[in-house]
Amino acid sequence: MNEYIAHHGERSFSDSSSWETCEDKTLYWTLSLYIDPDQLPAALREKLHPANKLRVQAGYLGSIDLRDTIEPLFNDIADRERLSQVDDFLLDVPGPRQGEPVIITVPETITWSTEGTTFQAQFREPISRTLRCRRFWYVHLNGALSYHISFAFRYQHTPADFYFISMLQKVVAPKEFTLDAPPTGEFLTATERHLKLFPLEKMTARSPSSGPAPLKFWDFIRATFDQHADHLFRHMRVSLHAPRGDERFVDKLKRQVEALLPAAPRQHSYFDQLIANDPFIEVPRLAMPRARFLFLFQDRTFFQDLLPKTADGAPRPRRELVTDADYDCFKEWIQERISEAKLASALNKTKPVVVISHEFLDYLAAETPDRLRYLFLAGFNQNIIDFINQEASEILDSTDPIYPRTSEQEEESFFVRYANPRALIQFVRASRSLETGNDFIGTCPYAFLVHTIALHNEFLVRQYEQQVEKLTRDIGGLNAKRQLSHAARRFYNFRTQTYTQYRKFRYANIFRYDTEADVFKEVERRRGSLRKDQYLEQIVINLEAQTRDLEGRIRSNEDRQLTTLVAGVGVFSILQVVLQIQDYFEKHIDDPNTIKVFFGIDFSNIANINYIASLAILLTGFVLVVLAALVAYFYIVKPLGVRIIRLFTRTR
Repeated sequence: MNEYIAHHGERSFSDSSSWETCEDKTLYWTLSLYIDPDQLPAALREKLHPANKLRVQAGYLGSIDLRDTIEPLFNDIADRERLSQVDDFLLDVPGPRQGEPVIITVPETITWSTEGTTFQAQFREPISRTLRCRRFWYVHLNGALSYHISFAFRYQHTPADFYFISMLQKVVAPKEFTLDAPPTGEFLTATERHLKLFPLEKMTARSPSSGPAPLKFWDFIRATFDQHADHLFRHMRVSLHAPRGDERFVDKLKRQVEALLPAAPRQHSYFDQLIANDPFIEVPRLAMPRARFLFLFQDRTFFQDLLPKTADGAPRPRRELVTDADYDCFKEWIQERISEAKLASALNKTKPVVVISHEFLDYLAAETPDRLRYLFLAGFNQNIIDFINQEASEILDSTDPIYPRTSEQEEESFFVRYANPRALIQFVRASRSLETGNDFIGTCPYAFLVHTIALHNEFLVRQYEQQVEKLTRDIGGLNAKRQLSHAARRFYNFRTQTYTQYRKFRYANIFRYDTEADVFKEVERRRGSLRKDQYLEQIVINLEAQTRDLEGRIRSNEDRQLTTLVAGVGVFSILQVVLQIQDYFEKHIDDPNTIKVFFGIDFSNIANINYIASLAILLTGFVLVVLAALVAYFYIVKPLGVRIIRLFTRTR
């Protein structure tokens, strides 16, 4: 274990058996992996159902301590209750409460590309740092499961540590880096063996539980996930290959047949089968694990930089501390290096590379530490590693927080929060809730709950977006085939099932206080969850209007067909009556008594008796037939006809 003791000026952690004190200049980083409920075996979802929550927590490792310490803090700031219970809950993982040390290493040369130029930050040696790592599970109310890995890193305000922290965000969201891969083919994932993307290829991690050999960072994450997922599945007596909730009968039968056949032994990875990969739009052809992250800095200096105060304690505009004159020199220096690199590349026929040497970085740290801090903070908030190359206006924009937003909030604020599309970032001077939560979940429970609920909603709305897209395609195809009743039925199935489930499981803004409620709303806006929810709702409303129109058209078609049917029956009936009357008179027209008896009137003295009798009988018969047809239409033909027509259209 001596190799995990801090070195090269690092600040070490206390022994894992003790309670840990939160110190200044410490980063608490939580990496959260999301597992969609459809990815989990149905048996596991059933055992983790909210109805079984108390029994599961009581029987699984230290979940009771986790629950009793952390969940009351969740309930302090959020109203998660539904039907008199809270459906979300925490689960522990194997290992000591304080987690374990992890050594993460970044190469001595960091290479990235931005705005068409390649840059290199060079250091004397690889940047190797020891972090504390804790893990735990979070069960979501819709049956989803998330796995959380919390790292703690005690750093110094040095260029090496600033770049190291930047790379922690880059290894999970690697924009500004170029994927070295053929221009065509399938998406490549973070755990591809021969992946050529700098952070994913070059950053390594190792811990006592992962073994002595360093692993690529995402291989390390996969290894620790597999260990804890295997323990959870075994405890719940569930197989990874148990049927999913959406598995078809044919798939089940195929799997059962394969189980009977001899097969070569193979190793499976829970990570590969449970964690979905989504396209990473900033890097074409790269797909990253479904994950989001929370960064919490306890740092008095950073806090004062971001919320500066005057001598009497009033808020001070950052514009007074970040001026064009202070930062123009950095842009000028970068432009000079770019010009030199282009000239050298033209002479050597190589690609231009701008080198940011460790001597230059050490000079900045010694001569202008405040400017270096602002450059780093602005870059980190936007996940930009090219932070030296910034103007004052860019720094001011990137250090404008999502909370506090007003001078009144600044006067009362004990934290500063930022958000980018994948991360929630918080800065504090000190935090009692962080002290409480650190020993169990490795971060502040208040910030973690905002992060986790936003994570839940984001991936829920992304899944719902795919379902709405499929709905529009299905209805469009059915309309094109004139299968209107099928289209209406498809929409109402969606409305009563998919839509209802989405609205049931999507969290509204459940936070009790403005500090968390405002931050949650802004995080949802930055990640596109609010925008998608609104435009998807409009699509569903439009489809509902179209469906009602379809129903009107279906009823019109049915009425026209029934009217035609009744008219035909009526004409046929009238003709039949006329023919019967004609036949009668042909047999009895010469006998006036017959006519008298038939009508109850003596027609013997009336001229043209044959014509008058025929006309009267025809009119009477017509009235009787119409009355009979109306009665038959409303009470017999229409209900029966609607069923026959719908049955006919369903079988086409």
